[in-house]
Amino acid sequence: YSKSLISKEMIGKWQQVSLHPSLTLPRQNPFLPNQLSQLPEKTTFSVTYQTIVALEQAEVAKNIVQALRSQQDKVWSTWEKLYQTLELSDSAEDQLVKNLLRRHASYHAEKILDAPAGIIWYSQDIRLQTPKAQLTLFLNQPIVYSSPRQAVIAQLYRDSLLEGLNELRYEASLAGLNFSLGVEKGGISLVLWGYSDQITTLLSQLTPKLFEITIDQNTFITLKESRSRGYQNTFLSAPYQQAFYYRNLLLEEQKYPLEAYQQELEKIRLEDVKTFPKRFFSSTYLQAVVHGNISRKTAYESVQAFLKKVQKSTLDRGRIFQEKTIQLSHGQSETFVKDIPLENSAIVLELQTDQSTPKHRGAMLIMSRALKSRFYTELRTKQQTGYIVSSGMADKQNTLSLIFIIQSGQFSAEELQQRIEKFLPTFWEEVANLSPEEFRALRQSIINAKLNKTKTIPAETNRIFQLKFRKNLHEDHVSEAILALENLQLKDLQEVVQTYFIPKQQKKLSIQMRSHQHQKKTHTSADVISSIAVFKDGKKAL
Repeated sequence: YSKSLISKEMIGKWQQVSLHPSLTLPRQNPFLPNQLSQLPEKTTFSVTYQTIVALEQAEVAKNIVQALRSQQDKVWSTWEKLYQTLELSDSAEDQLVKNLLRRHASYHAEKILDAPAGIIWYSQDIRLQTPKAQLTLFLNQPIVYSSPRQAVIAQLYRDSLLEGLNELRYEASLAGLNFSLGVEKGGISLVLWGYSDQITTLLSQLTPKLFEITIDQNTFITLKESRSRGYQNTFLSAPYQQAFYYRNLLLEEQKYPLEAYQQELEKIRLEDVKTFPKRFFSSTYLQAVVHGNISRKTAYESVQAFLKKVQKSTLDRGRIFQEKTIQLSHGQSETFVKDIPLENSAIVLELQTDQSTPKHRGAMLIMSRALKSRFYTELRTKQQTGYIVSSGMADKQNTLSLIFIIQSGQFSAEELQQRIEKFLPTFWEEVANLSPEEFRALRQSIINAKLNKTKTIPAETNRIFQLKFRKNLHEDHVSEAILALENLQLKDLQEVVQTYFIPKQQKKLSIQMRSHQHQKKTHTSADVISSIAVFKDGKKAL
């Protein structure tokens, strides 16, 4: 290195240099929150049976619990009135009771719009007390899943739109805001979450961009290649994951295979994607939930403004897509076999029951809890059938099943199924002979799980959305579930076993992924599914 003095002439030149026009400070971020305080509480709530059970488990004084029972399901608008009714003071002990009440009370979502254009549910956050909110906006339009071609165009529309919104997403993320765009069978979802103060500003800036596809042809080709790799990678994933892909093909009433997507992908042009917004937004029906630190007025006005810009005409509610699950018949046992070019084989064995009721779901949850450790211990620890061994209850559009999963490099899929079927009679016998103490412990563990509350604004918003638009459950369905569990007896589990799980009553679907080292013809007593379409034909779907 060397050291030299800078001349006065050079310093003089530097002092005379003007700013380059391209060197400027960034513009002020419009999404930075100005207000982080909590809004005044303006909501209604109730003390439900779930609330009382939670306070009993927290060992709140019996006189307070008894007083709450007399106020069960009453609608309150202020906490002070409830505290006065319960004669709660400012002592540390009573403050603990107040905190438990606020955590476990049932807060009522309010329907602030119910019109041909759609439905908006609003809920103010009281429990978490954070300056955040989430807007979940789902636009129903059956064109999205009207054919494999339209499904792929919708997916590419999402990819192209998000690619063009990278700068906006980055700017919003710096200010604690984010958004996502999702494509489902029934339509397209737009979800915004983060600090509530400027969340409506983000919505207003996003709305007109839903109609704009700004990417060029080269970027479009890259997005198509990425989609193609995604389709192909499904068939390179773990065997048990591939088994679940085929399970969805078999049990969902309307489900297109990825091979059909791949064929259509090659034919789709950028122009097809650019014209998609016009066709999609021609008629829609909105399902929306707004939750968090946001006022009723702001929620209503911002979503209405969104609707006014995107909805050209309303979609009849009767055209909203309804997901349905194929129902198997008692005594029916069918097997789907797929040969895969991988080292491991896998089995997903499903024993389907019926549509859920609080009593039936409670029995299935207890059985699933009892099954989990026993199945793992026997098939993984003792028999060492594979490194992925799991079981549990599955819920597909309210149709409940017990499901068993094993992936193995040592045993074929058929051998794995035989080992599962050998295990099951022993398990059913154990269920029939559960001790009263073990039954009560299993039942209590399920009740304890139902007392848990969501811990984030997005989780609570998603819970409300599922409750109002997907599962059609009333707000206090958890109290109903807890009551059903408390009234459940061991004989109810035994009845479920006799109705659904003894061999002649089983509604069984076996999905076998056969690795290249296990691909030999074997005999099975079950009907082998030669065609997914034929399998579905004539079967009831609920």
